[in-house]
Amino acid sequence: MRVHIYQAVLVLWIAAWGCDDNTSSQPPGRAGAQGPAFVEPAPARKTTSERIAVMNLNASIEASRRRLEPRLDVATASALVEQLMLRADFYGTFDDWEEASKISSEVLGAHPTSPPAMLLRARVLNTLHEFDAALSLIEKARAWRSVSGAGAAGGELEAQARHLEASIGLAQGKPVEELVARRRALAASFPTYQNVTSLALALAKQGRFEDADAAFRSALERYRDVSPFPFAWVAFQRGVMWSEEAARPDLGRPLYEEALRYLPGYVLANVHLAELDALNGDVPTAIGRVKPLVGTTQNPEPLVLLATVEPSIAQARRYQEQAEAAYRQLIERFPKAFAHHHSNIGPTSF
Repeated sequence: MRVHIYQAVLVLWIAAWGCDDNTSSQPPGRAGAQGPAFVEPAPARKTTSERIAVMNLNASIEASRRRLEPRLDVATASALVEQLMLRADFYGTFDDWEEASKISSEVLGAHPTSPPAMLLRARVLNTLHEFDAALSLIEKARAWRSVSGAGAAGGELEAQARHLEASIGLAQGKPVEELVARRRALAASFPTYQNVTSLALALAKQGRFEDADAAFRSALERYRDVSPFPFAWVAFQRGVMWSEEAARPDLGRPLYEEALRYLPGYVLANVHLAELDALNGDVPTAIGRVKPLVGTTQNPEPLVLLATVEPSIAQARRYQEQAEAAYRQLIERFPKAFAHHHSNIGPTSF
């Protein structure tokens, strides 16, 4: 799979909807709060199958690793880090986070005055919720860019820096009015997939759900490749927005289902749809949806859901213990990214 696919979906892991409460499992809202009677469908596209897409992604990761081994060049490292973070986003492979963090740190050590290396490290730190360290590196990159006189490349570096700062601001819950205005202007001038999805994320944070939904659909109209990852991601983000932010699980369900048509193994899409199954009283379907994920992902969310819906108290307790142990390990490895998870997982009633 060509590297530009991963560059096109860079927004997947640098946007504010990373590993925070927006994409972790939350009880869905009740229907009827706000929003339209139904959501407009996204543009339909024939994409490669999940099996082929994952095979291509894994092969690209291995190829990037081989290219990076002889020398720690920034371009190869950036491609590899993007690929690793993409895989982690969909399949909960948090070992990929650790590898990406190690690579970005080593590359920065090898190129300590390189603004692109600084921004690469800052992007990973943002994903790990190391926001202060990320912002510090962004400012350092700006300073070195000024000293080095980056020329035409300087504009692209500054665009990356601003986008990253905006993503951090979203993750920190800062006011979004100015951000929405900047992203709207950027999307109007350069209506790329990344720019338009970035606008959609900001609009969603502002509570302008119908505008955000239209922007998400518009972004897919501008995407020209056959990878299923962007289509599944947009469907999932729309599902989270309607189901949880707008308290309209009736609108979220078909969007989660759409995400899973593109990527049946998408971990969080399965978890969120299973939550709606349980909310509707269909506990067997909820269990059947997430139980196969246990042991195949490092994301504890399937265990959390099983702990809340499993009818057997003894089995629910075992799921709870497994989930708590998994979160303890993740908190040790990525303390700030998982700081919002507490050990209050347990059987509850939907």
